[in-house]
Amino acid sequence: MKRTGVMFTLLLLLLPMLVLAQARDSGKSDQKPEKVKTAVFSVKGMSCAACSGFVTGACEKVEGVVECKVNFKEGRAEVQYDPSKTSREEIEKALKTTGFAIAAVQPDKTAAESTDEGNKKPSKKTGDQ
Repeated sequence: MKRTGVMFTLLLLLLPMLVLAQARDSGKSDQKPEKVKTAVFSVKGMSCAACSGFVTGACEKVEGVVECKVNFKEGRAEVQYDPSKTSREEIEKALKTTGFAIAAVQPDKTAAESTDEGNKKPSKKTGDQ
């Protein structure tokens, strides 16, 4: 009987925390902003998945970052962000706090430009005759 009372008390204490956690999560939007840009960075010095997790965490702290994909084997971070909320420079600044050597790899592209590039077919070269 005493055990049931303790369990009931614990349930009553934990229930409000669960409700608050759910309410906090429901306020987040899973939709990407209309104009998303992609920045690619070289990240030198990563040697394991924990390193890439550390870089991802630093990147995701920047307001306006939509998605951050880090590959420690390739030494690369691809960041999608909302240009109305942040910039490549702000993201690079956050990434440099990790202590790894960071360098921009290519100019920023919009999501549409990235998609178009992936859909391009190789052109056939014609020989001069």
